[in-house]
Parts: sequence; structure tokens; C-alpha cells
Amino acid sequence: MIALIAVTPLLRAQETRPVDPDEGFESPTAGSPSPRLPDDPPNPTAGAILEGRLAPGSVFDRFLVSTFVSPILYPASGRRRRRRLRADRRGLPQLAPAREFANLVVTYTTEGQQAYRFAWRRWLHHREPPGGRRPARGAPHVGLTAGYSRTLTRRFFGLGPETTPGDETSYTDQVAVLGGKVQWSLPEAGGDWTLFLGVDVEHHNLSYGKVTGIPSMEQVHPGLFDDADDRLLPWLRARFELNTRDSATQPYRGTTLGLGVAAAPLQTEGRGGLSWILDATQVVPLPSPFHDDGSVDERNPPTDTLAFGAFLTQAEGDLPFYSLPSLGGGSTLRGYINDRWTDDAAWHASAEWRTWFVPRGFKLTRSIRVERIGAALFYDVGSVGPRVDAFDRAPVRDSYGVGLRIALERLAVFRVDLGFSAEGRNLTVAFGLPF
Repeated sequence: MIALIAVTPLLRAQETRPVDPDEGFESPTAGSPSPRLPDDPPNPTAGAILEGRLAPGSVFDRFLVSTFVSPILYPASGRRRRRRLRADRRGLPQLAPAREFANLVVTYTTEGQQAYRFAWRRWLHHREPPGGRRPARGAPHVGLTAGYSRTLTRRFFGLGPETTPGDETSYTDQVAVLGGKVQWSLPEAGGDWTLFLGVDVEHHNLSYGKVTGIPSMEQVHPGLFDDADDRLLPWLRARFELNTRDSATQPYRGTTLGLGVAAAPLQTEGRGGLSWILDATQVVPLPSPFHDDGSVDERNPPTDTLAFGAFLTQAEGDLPFYSLPSLGGGSTLRGYINDRWTDDAAWHASAEWRTWFVPRGFKLTRSIRVERIGAALFYDVGSVGPRVDAFDRAPVRDSYGVGLRIALERLAVFRVDLGFSAEGRNLTVAFGLPF
């Protein structure tokens, strides 16, 4: 299936000067200098300032700067972005060219697969230093999201760690969601502790699958299918995290340790359930075989790293199958298809070496510059089971692979991962690092 996607961030900013993506890059080997932070915010060394990249004018004036329209090829395997508690990890200060950010994403395929999503965020600690550059001081923010999607090619292999590729079924999922969130740093803006609270409501309508040669889910698992169809899920989410990493999106050093809970009370027919997740990451800088480590005066010097990530999660009560822990896809067991294994509990661990072989970038358009290009080698391991205490009886799965990383900014990292496993290979194209 081929889709057209339109993405436009609608940013409220006072930036009116011409955008120069090469500002601060005096030579191919020079990095963007680290600008001076204001002295008044609390914990001033915990953040940084993002270069002003926003062109003045309307969304049409920003075409190919912050507004994009592009074709996308959807493979028959489908792409599913599972909402995980750990996906909202934002312990360190966020960087932003403006205090408010609104984003609209519209996709529509030739086969009728579609997605519409609106998101708004406002940072609560923000300073306007001289020169028109804006630090968003600390992680605290509030946000709203609303969206609708119709995904034709979702897969389900059954519950448990012993399912086989021959158990594959497909289904279509229509999801409407509306939610809000607030996040705060403790004990002050830019502090190492983060508290996240969120409320959102999902409604799922399921229908027959449309993957050629694969049975539809309601034919093989009629009980699970009927139980999950026409399901209203009001979610209450909370997360508390220690985060000493130097960036929330592309860390070079530091640790995270977090505990999150998502409860879905008052579901359809009075059902209720919850899930919890405990996760951790560790990132350490390494010497690079391709470049020096840059200068301490740079805002974002090229830095190779070795990263480790792991999580343990368990679902309790009554939750539909698509809300249960699963492994496989773009962030877990990357050599397997999305949601390859599903059960009430799961654990996963990854190790990834990230290196930059093009440490200084080049201009793409008048306003867009590739800051650097790199690669990654990764290894994933994990398993699912009915309970955490049953993992000793569940087979352990693993995958490995290689990835490409393209960074436009430290906040804007695109990746392509090719993973290999006992069942073949899987390709992931995504925005942001897997952990």
C-alpha cells in the first residue's frame, strides 16, 4: 500500500531572523558552538539551547523545513506503534525552538489505511536569551493529543511464548483516542527526578484482517476477538523516574531507572485492569574509530556510545489482547515482526553500539542540514509468559542487526534498523532511538 503523509508542526515563536542551517559551522570539521545559557533558571547546567531552525511565515513558507508531504510504502506485514509506558520517558530538559508546539499528521493509503493525529505541547519552564534562541528549561510540560487511525494489517500469533509463525492471523483495528498529560521535574526544573501523569481514552473497533494468505483473527481466536471488539479503554497513567542522562532523545552518558503504572478502570461492561513496567537504561561514551570527540565548546560534539536498555512488565486484571505486553518490531526483538509474541508478562534487554562515521554534515536545502551520519550494531533478547515467575520455563528469543542513523539535530534522529532472527529478518524505519 502506498500512502501520502503530510506533517506540519505549528510553532509559536518570535523567531523572525533568516534561517541559516550552517550558522556556527565555519568549516566541515567545525561543530556548532555551545551558546551561553541564561543565569536565572534553576539548575542551569542541565539544559542546552537548540539552534533557531524555524523559518518565518506560514506552513507553506516552511515547506521542506517543518512541513513535509511524502509518499510512504507500507509493507504487507504492517506497522504497529504500541503505546508503552516507557515511551514517555522524558527525564531531562527538553530542547525546543518555541515554548509551544502543535503537530498535525495525516496519512491515507491507496488501500484505505489511514491515520490522523493532532498533538499540542507547552513547556512550563522557558527562557528567551539574547539573540533569539530559546532554551526550554527543564522537562516540565503539559500536552493534549487527539487522533483516529484505521490499520488494516495488524498481526496476532496467539498468547504465550510457544507460538509459531504458522499461527499468524490478521485483523483490522480502528482506534479513536483523546488524552492529556502533565510532566514535572523534581525537586526543581531540570532536576534528575521526573513525575508523569496522563489521562486518555481509547475506543477500538475490530474487523476482519486483510492480509493475503493469512486467516482472519476472528476465525481462529473468536473469543479473544469478540472480547476486544467495540472496547472503550479509559487509561490513567503515572510514571516516576530517575534520569541522569544528558539528553532525552540522543544521550551520550547517564542512567535512567523508572517505574510506571497504567490502569484502565471502568471499561466496557464494567471490566478493569492495569499493567506496570520497571525499566532502566545506561549509556557510556566510547572512543570512536572514525573521528575525534570534538570540542568541549560545541553544543553537540560527535560522541560514540555503548547503550544498554531493559524492562520488565506485567498485566493484571481484564485487558484486551492488544493492550497486553508484546515483543517484536521496531524497538524490541527487532529481527521479528511487530507483536510477534504476546502474553500477560514480558522482559526484554538490548545492547547497542552507536558510532558516527560522518561526524560533520552537509546542507540538504536552504534551511535543512544533516548534522551527522552514523551506524549501530545491536543485540536484543527477551521472552513473554503468563506471569513474571514463569519466565524460567519460557524460551528466550534473541535477534541482532545493524542500523543507520541520520541526525538533523540532537533532537531529530532518524534510524533504519535491519534485524535478523531465527524467523528471518525485519526492517524498521523510524524517528528516534529505540531506547
